[in-house]
Amino acid sequence: MVGTKNNRRAQQTRQNIQDALIHLMSEKKFNSISVTDICKIADINRGTFYAHFVDVADCMHYMEKETANKLFDILKNDKQSDPVEVLLEAIFELVKKNNKVFNYILSDDQDFLLNTLSTTKQNFFEQLVPKHDDLSDSERQFFYEYTLNGIVGMIRHWIKNGMRESPKTLVTYLDKWC
Repeated sequence: MVGTKNNRRAQQTRQNIQDALIHLMSEKKFNSISVTDICKIADINRGTFYAHFVDVADCMHYMEKETANKLFDILKNDKQSDPVEVLLEAIFELVKKNNKVFNYILSDDQDFLLNTLSTTKQNFFEQLVPKHDDLSDSERQFFYEYTLNGIVGMIRHWIKNGMRESPKTLVTYLDKWC
């Protein structure tokens, strides 16, 4: 429907803007990217950009939230026979598809990362920790921090080294170590 904010054309324009930002992030530091830079790459005018986003940071935060929502959907909808392996592989696939956004989140936007991680804590416990019913509350918290920081470290290393391994391979590594 024309004029509706979430119509296909508006969604495509928003995606083109995001793609332009991701492209520019591979060429220059985030703080040096301007709306004009994005508009040139996305082949839109500034008014079109501002119809969708307030500024470059708003566009990035939108992508972060979108990525986090995909992660939450994976956590919420995963009901497979081995939820841990399926969940981790889905997370690694999501990281691979959105590696520029994740690279930014994991290195430059610690506030967003901390907020996202605190939101995922309950989902994490529901999905991964039930296998460890014998843990005290204190042990569960340490287990969460240990596991989460290990996975985040793996993702950082994987992105930094060009993501040569498949998500399935990373899950195999984790399964072998645990």
